[in-house]
Amino acid sequence: MLFFFKPKKIVVDAFTPVHVVHKYFGIKPAIQYTPEWWKNTSKTINVPVSNKMNLDQATIKTCPGFIDFYKKGFIVPSWTDMIFVPDKDTHNIDYKSASSEVPELFNKGIMRHNPDQWNRAFEDAIHFKLLSPWTIFQKENISWVMAEPTWSTLKDNTNLRLLPGSTNFKLVHSLNFNYFITNKTPVIEIEADQPLAHLIPITEKDVEIKNHLVSKEEWHRLRFTDNPTFKFINSYKFIEKWHKTNIEEKNKCPFH
Repeated sequence: MLFFFKPKKIVVDAFTPVHVVHKYFGIKPAIQYTPEWWKNTSKTINVPVSNKMNLDQATIKTCPGFIDFYKKGFIVPSWTDMIFVPDKDTHNIDYKSASSEVPELFNKGIMRHNPDQWNRAFEDAIHFKLLSPWTIFQKENISWVMAEPTWSTLKDNTNLRLLPGSTNFKLVHSLNFNYFITNKTPVIEIEADQPLAHLIPITEKDVEIKNHLVSKEEWHRLRFTDNPTFKFINSYKFIEKWHKTNIEEKNKCPFH
């Protein structure tokens, strides 16, 4: 007799010290953030195919690529209203947040990288990193893709681009967002609860994210003590190699 067991669910823990963020703007399944314009779109439209004939044609409302995309992963929403004003001459950015609690966690809300780090390949773009109030932990060694929630942002913020990438919350626990904004943009506004990023786990197992409210002291311990930066270059690679050598290899069954 064959027995089939459902793979164990992967539980990921997300911690924030900000009550408002935990109560109103938790990390949620992406399906809860399907855009309103998509919800209001008809499944078919009637189009002329000849002088005497009309046929129904499917719309994006039935597109498997769109629907399956939102069935996967989680949305990180904005935790406050934010305004970004770039200076095309200095490449600096004025930033204002309606909430002061999150910037106070870092003594700032955003940070910048030197354009030389990408060989100044994007001269018309200004970079900034938005620092989030989330610290994330997982026990399983799985990677995540961070994608731009384009269907939710393209209409209002065409000049703001979330830069895609991947991460592994077993190794690195901070969650931040790297953006390019064109230096021709006068102002960018982001509203509270607007999707910032679409996080997609690379696994066939079911994944659940649990949001937790913790004290600022505990959050700082999780964020900085358990997520150290101790090398000028490639702390992540050092941690990845250490885990592979000291944890993954030791946990392997000696008979396999």
